[in-house]
Amino acid sequence: MIASHATFLLSVATLYILLAISPGPNFLVITQAAISRSRSQALCIALGVSTASVIWASLAALGLGIFLSQFMWLQRTLQVLGGCYLLYVGVKMLLKARTPLDVGASVVAEVSDWQAYRSGLLTNLANPKTLMFFTSVFASLFSGDLTANVKLAAIFVVAAISIAWNVLTVTIFAMEKSRRVYAHGKVWIDTVIGAFITFFSLKLIANL
Repeated sequence: MIASHATFLLSVATLYILLAISPGPNFLVITQAAISRSRSQALCIALGVSTASVIWASLAALGLGIFLSQFMWLQRTLQVLGGCYLLYVGVKMLLKARTPLDVGASVVAEVSDWQAYRSGLLTNLANPKTLMFFTSVFASLFSGDLTANVKLAAIFVVAAISIAWNVLTVTIFAMEKSRRVYAHGKVWIDTVIGAFITFFSLKLIANL
């Protein structure tokens, strides 16, 4: 029994690591914040993203995947709403791409820490990629014979990996060298990131 639970948790960790390290809206939003905002605000955004992952994992453990499979219209609705929010994020980034920024200004807080945290939280809650992962592949790991303690352990694994990866990402991209590169190439960097998020959201909505 212990061996089977260990295998289950290892599967949870492996699958979630693959999701966490794959490029997507979450990664782009965190890296952009790390190089353009204060470290504390970037960490708040990263923690917001991690909180959303824990929420999705908890819902998957409670049977969200099975529930949504019975109401496909609801899943599509959530995907559309998520796509629309990501479209808003991408377009907003594109519109602000040409706003000048010097290295000194990169550490000035534009919003409160709570607003930064909420931004990360909403980005991941609205991320259709995250929705599909937790309601399909991830949810399929949870069988009916798993105890509540094992499910809680799985959620803890997701939380630990998410926080560790997102904090590491902020630490790397918040380095002074990264900030200077961003300050000199802000227009192109924000345009590419904003265009990617916009394209991702439009493609998602169009394919529904």
